[in-house]
Amino acid sequence: MSSDEFQQLWKQYDEKLQRSLRVNQQLLESIQHRKVRVSFGWQIAFKLMVVGLGIGCNVVLGSLLWHFHDNPVFVVAAGLIIGFMSFAVAGYFMQFLLMVSINMSKNILDTQKQLAGLEAIIVRTLRVSFLQAPVWPFLFVPRVLPAATATRYWVIEAVVTILLAAVAIWLYRRITVRNAAGGWVKKMVDNEGGKSIARARAFIKEVEEYRRDETPARP
Repeated sequence: MSSDEFQQLWKQYDEKLQRSLRVNQQLLESIQHRKVRVSFGWQIAFKLMVVGLGIGCNVVLGSLLWHFHDNPVFVVAAGLIIGFMSFAVAGYFMQFLLMVSINMSKNILDTQKQLAGLEAIIVRTLRVSFLQAPVWPFLFVPRVLPAATATRYWVIEAVVTILLAAVAIWLYRRITVRNAAGGWVKKMVDNEGGKSIARARAFIKEVEEYRRDETPARP
C-alpha cells in the first residue's frame, strides 16, 4: 500500500469517526435535554398553579378592599399585601418562562447563565415574599374597637407584628444565593426548583466531559 493510499484510508476513517462522534454527541444531548425537561416538568406546573392562586388572591383582596374602603387600616394592609403578592406572581411567572426556555441543545454557557438567573429569581422571590408577614395581622383589625379592650388589643397586635417583622427580616437576610448551597435555605430553594437546577447542571457537566473525552487527537 502506497503512502497516498494509506493517507486516503486514514482520512476516510477519520471522517467516519467524526460523524460517529457527532451522532453520539447529538444523542447524548437529546437524552440530557429530555431529562432536563422531565426534571422541570412538575415545577413548571407548580409555578403556573401559584401564579393562578396569586392572581385569585389579589382579585379577592381587591374586592374586599372596595367593600371595606371605609376601614383605613384594612385598606393600607390589603394594598401592601396585594403589592407583595403581585411581586411574587411576577417572580413565579418569570421562573416559569425561564424553565420552559431552557434548552440543552443551545450553547452551554447560555444555558448556565439561564440556570444562574433562574436560581437568583427563585431566591429573590422567596426572600421578598416573607416580608409581607408583619402586614397580615392588620388585615383583621376591626374598624371600631370597644374602648374597654382597645388598649389590650393594640398591645397584642404590636407584639405579634414586631415578632413577625423580626422573623421576616431574619429570613430575608438569611435567604441568599450563597446560603442556598446548604442547610435549611437549600431545602427551601430545592422545593422551589433548586433540585431541578442541580440536575440540569449535572447534565451539562456530563455533556462537557463527554465532549472533552471523546474529542479525538489529531495526527
